[in-house]
Amino acid sequence: MTERFRDFVNCCTAIPTRLPLVHTTDWYVFRNLMDTDKILRPQLCPVFGEELTYLFYGKPCYRKHIDSDPNSISAFYSVGIIFEPSVFTDYKRAFPFDTGAFASGYYNASLHPDMEIEHFSITPNRDSAARTVATFYDTNESYFRGMLRGDINPPASEIEVSAFLSIAGTAAMTPADDRRSAIEVQIDRDIQLTSANVEAIILPEQLLDDPSIMSFIEIDLAAEPLDYICPHARPSEDARAILTEAKRFCKAKGYL
Repeated sequence: MTERFRDFVNCCTAIPTRLPLVHTTDWYVFRNLMDTDKILRPQLCPVFGEELTYLFYGKPCYRKHIDSDPNSISAFYSVGIIFEPSVFTDYKRAFPFDTGAFASGYYNASLHPDMEIEHFSITPNRDSAARTVATFYDTNESYFRGMLRGDINPPASEIEVSAFLSIAGTAAMTPADDRRSAIEVQIDRDIQLTSANVEAIILPEQLLDDPSIMSFIEIDLAAEPLDYICPHARPSEDARAILTEAKRFCKAKGYL
């Protein structure tokens, strides 16, 4: 029973252009990465009880400091890291949505009470992530927009598929944000930031005035700096700006 959703996705033979994995952190953490060994290390996850690093497939939807009040403190600035698509060939786990929201009950209106997170897992590799896009969104462009295909009619036996379509497709007010339609990837090993695996860094335009930051991005990582406007606001609001810049980057690189 726990494999039905995975099997439904794996039946899809289409594999769109593979998208990069993205990770969102804050400037305080990213500065420490710059100053030390440039290694992104797994942190203890309260949902799975393991040390994991969370990334999303293509869409940087994570909202850090979601309960913080509006501020202009630079340490809270959101920073997005876009990794080269071929870097990660396999993952610890992968899901079609944010598992933290599942654990918090944000999807409950679409779920049977006996459903578990594992019932929605997909094969933990990049081909399966691309197949998930093809299965439910058709194209990478539609995936970025969170626009489900209109021709999906799962049989009555595919209860988990129907539940996911309800989770990702409802227009009603829900406690879940756009992470409900973003493919989550879990990595359980260190990730070294290098010129070979980082394509771009998305950060507030205020940070571009610092020569040491620009040197790290453009020289040490040989990556592209992408800036966004960061006003006095809740740090979690930066997610929309980061997603916009990521989409522009992906379109320019031919991923969309």
